[in-house]
Amino acid sequence: MSVTVAALLAEPALQLVALTSHCHPGDREISWVATTELSEPAPFLRGGELVCTTALQERTDQQWRTLVDQLVEVPVAALCIGTGLVRDAVPQSLVTAAETAGLAVVNSPVSVPFIQISRLVADRIFAEQYELVRSSAFAQDQLLRDLLDGRGLPHLVRTLARHLGAGAEVALVDGDGRWIAGHSPTPSGAASTGAPQDVAGHEVSGQEADGEPVAEGGEGWGPTSEVPILVDREPLAYLRARAPRPRPDILSSAANVLGLEIARRQAVLRGQRALAAQVLEDIVQRTGSDAESRRRLADLGVTPDEEHRVVIGRAQGAAQALTRHPTAILRLFDDVEENHLTAWHDDRVVLVVSAETDADEVARGLLTRLRDRDPHAAVGVSAAHPGIMGLRRGHLEARLAGERGPGVHRSVELSLGAVLLAGADAGTHELADSALRPLVEHDRDRGSDLVATLRTWLSRDCSMAATCAALHLHRNSLRYRLAQIGELTGQDLDTMAARVDLWLAVHHGQLRSSQPG
Repeated sequence: MSVTVAALLAEPALQLVALTSHCHPGDREISWVATTELSEPAPFLRGGELVCTTALQERTDQQWRTLVDQLVEVPVAALCIGTGLVRDAVPQSLVTAAETAGLAVVNSPVSVPFIQISRLVADRIFAEQYELVRSSAFAQDQLLRDLLDGRGLPHLVRTLARHLGAGAEVALVDGDGRWIAGHSPTPSGAASTGAPQDVAGHEVSGQEADGEPVAEGGEGWGPTSEVPILVDREPLAYLRARAPRPRPDILSSAANVLGLEIARRQAVLRGQRALAAQVLEDIVQRTGSDAESRRRLADLGVTPDEEHRVVIGRAQGAAQALTRHPTAILRLFDDVEENHLTAWHDDRVVLVVSAETDADEVARGLLTRLRDRDPHAAVGVSAAHPGIMGLRRGHLEARLAGERGPGVHRSVELSLGAVLLAGADAGTHELADSALRPLVEHDRDRGSDLVATLRTWLSRDCSMAATCAALHLHRNSLRYRLAQIGELTGQDLDTMAARVDLWLAVHHGQLRSSQPG
């Protein structure tokens, strides 16, 4: 318990008498006892002291007022005047000035030496500090035990609230202020609902528990302490607490323990998502049997024969950042009990969601997070498909949809050519570039439009009339250009094989140019 002026006045052995009306407020805490007979003691005080003096020096009324003003400015806890040795009574001008200035003044009789007052204050301050250290060590020990027992973040927060004292309110929030876990005292006689609560003591609904911002204030909020939760030297969450008495020592220890739990949870998520990435890659690449893929999906909480949508987001550096800090994705994707399969590789984040889930909402939330890393982030959403084949198709649909540019894009009906080109390897890239290189170089050197002419002709089913109308060309001009294309590429444009080769080359180039980065 803090040492206050009121507590000393209540101690019978000290026989102290209050001389001003400012002595009894319990918030006048005493930091130490300073005994002095200096004419100007203020420069040697640090604040909060009980200043004891016999008023040995004679002072005028103005000098007493000056002393009082200096002590109030420090400020000190109180001024104790000893009588019976130098003075028989406390100067009335001092009492009047102190009453006006708001200074607590007490009188100590000669029978109670200042050393007795100093010893009592020192003993109580030591006892208080010892109790703070003991309670802090006990709280840290309990938090570590709960951590090692795997009790989880909500239980750790409740344990912290108990050690902060009756009436303590605690909330753990993420970097955006979204609620993760919290505790608020239950009113006397009321049964706890078990619902999450924020620091202000308001129950958080299920929707808010999934990530609505925690209010910064409210009725009865009061002053709030906030401590960052560091993981790999980066603040991933914040611990907010309001208690009857601030306990920065306990909050600091709790922040370290909560940081360990968040780091442990991140390691679990990182492992789960690495496994999920491998399973999805094996499915897409057709590595292993479909039966084995079904079993592995079931182990990850996905029912393979049900319909699912695939959501794929792409942003520069996103995968590296999210691998380091998995909880940087919305809580909706962090909760391992949600029926979302989350994985990432390269610069893509892949989500597999049930058909009943609002995939567009998931995609918008993902895009918001990815834009923090890359303003040109893109997200593609597939249609709903069942089974292993459905996941392969959904993965391709979402990937191609996302390659249409920044923002969220829904999938469109796939063509066989798009499917073939989507699986192109480096050899296909070289063949496509080689087929069109003579035309590209001719256009660059001569200022011609042979590539555009070829693309238009092929897109209009090789119709001379439709191509002439689209390009505003005479039929003879188009025949001349087509002859140049055939001569430069070495292809006979009258054959189906040549037309298919050139169509694939043109569309392969379009597909590659649409991909970001």
